[in-house]
Amino acid sequence: MLFTMLSYLMLQYSKSTNLHKLWSIVRHIVIKLLNDPLCTVEVHDWLLSMPLSHELPYYKYRYPQYDTLPRRLGEHVKQVDGQLRLIDVGANVGDSIAAFDPSLSSRILAVEPHPKFREHLERNWGNWPNITISDSICADKANKYYLLHHRGTATAIESIIGAQSTTLDSVARDFNCNILKIDTDGHDLEVILGGLELITKNKPIILFEFYSHDSGYGETWANVAHLLAQIGYRWLVVYNHIGEYVGGYPIDDANKIWDRYELDGKYMDILVVRDLVEFSQIQKQ
Repeated sequence: MLFTMLSYLMLQYSKSTNLHKLWSIVRHIVIKLLNDPLCTVEVHDWLLSMPLSHELPYYKYRYPQYDTLPRRLGEHVKQVDGQLRLIDVGANVGDSIAAFDPSLSSRILAVEPHPKFREHLERNWGNWPNITISDSICADKANKYYLLHHRGTATAIESIIGAQSTTLDSVARDFNCNILKIDTDGHDLEVILGGLELITKNKPIILFEFYSHDSGYGETWANVAHLLAQIGYRWLVVYNHIGEYVGGYPIDDANKIWDRYELDGKYMDILVVRDLVEFSQIQKQ
């Protein structure tokens, strides 16, 4: 009974317009009283378990284009390769896996180091024999990180204590992927730098979040874009923080994306593809 009521509360908080403030207060009180209990919500046509504090359902109901790109990417690779082979770094509760609309013929490696979200990831997808779940922290070099979470997201903070990081190349050494999705709240470029061997070998479509508080992020981005161009990627396609298409840039103009980020400070999703033909095929899905 309580579980059903919590799921109803999440639904009303996410969908309500006139009474949103009231439902928001009720939700906040319940989260505090019950230590952020779990609920289930339908997301991308899949019923998923998640903490009541998670903001994904709210964004999905408020912004129609939010998180719709993965479904098109999934359909594209299924048509071209006959199979979805996904690496999801920062898998959270498995909502992106749902967005890609997997089947039992798919192969998926889901990487989520935060225990709170990994518990739900296991609950949602752990029984699928073709989905492997890893608790690794992926970076470009060995460091120790402390994991923080807030309202449905987690980030890794360098620390003298904490969990040891590794590289994506090490975690996915034998995995042949056609999509690499990364969402690590500010560490996505480090994940790419730690996965260059895998990217060079497989040349997957790459989807990552462009966001960081690091003062050297612009310089790191210029280096990453240069390395991706050397591997054979030619176009960067930008979507804003609510999933709306912004525009496409030749990878040699990667600095324009940094200029845009400096201007408004809001995170963007960047789709990295090999050519315009591939992008146009994705857009038609």
